[in-house]
Amino acid sequence: MDWTPSIVPVAAHYGSHMTDPAPYYSTFTGRGGGDPVQFHALIECDGPDGEARCQAAMTSLRRRLSALGGTSLTTAINGAFQACHQELSTPGGAGVGVTLLAARGEEAFLAAVADIAVFQLDRAGVRRVRLSVPGTMSSALGNLPEVSPAMERLDLQPGETVLICDSGITATANMDGLQAVLSSSPRAAADNLASLMSNAELFLGLILVSPAD
Repeated sequence: MDWTPSIVPVAAHYGSHMTDPAPYYSTFTGRGGGDPVQFHALIECDGPDGEARCQAAMTSLRRRLSALGGTSLTTAINGAFQACHQELSTPGGAGVGVTLLAARGEEAFLAAVADIAVFQLDRAGVRRVRLSVPGTMSSALGNLPEVSPAMERLDLQPGETVLICDSGITATANMDGLQAVLSSSPRAAADNLASLMSNAELFLGLILVSPAD
């Protein structure tokens, strides 16, 4: 069966959804391996110039990923992260966290240099997904000498849900609570996640839902 997952972003400020989530969230189209790819980018930075650094990171990623040619998707994404890291590298600059989801038909591929957590809800319940390609799991773009994105191909079966978000969610909700949230509609789940993280100045996430059989 051919299917495309629904993707719902969460960008909340102290529990309220942002009317305009830029520069912390953006979606744009590129190409990987010759095929169209829909990118979803989450970007955060806690420094005093955080918003400006988030905007610079988003601009860098969009510029490089929107013009993808025949190179493989993973090679292009890694190159975009490395270029963004170099452009952001300034003495004393605050680290920037980037979470990037690439969706292509039934495929969903995740790359991140950020402190994130990934959860998958299936018939057996909710579980935490450990990324198979380890990397720099902190907001370190432009801050550390070297970074490498953690990566994972997300394998969704019909009727399953994946949540990608700030790892701070683990201090607020247990697995039973996350299962209750993710068992609702994507929009209701987004509202409930924002409410759960109402103490956070910025909470970013993506909810992926594959259609049921």
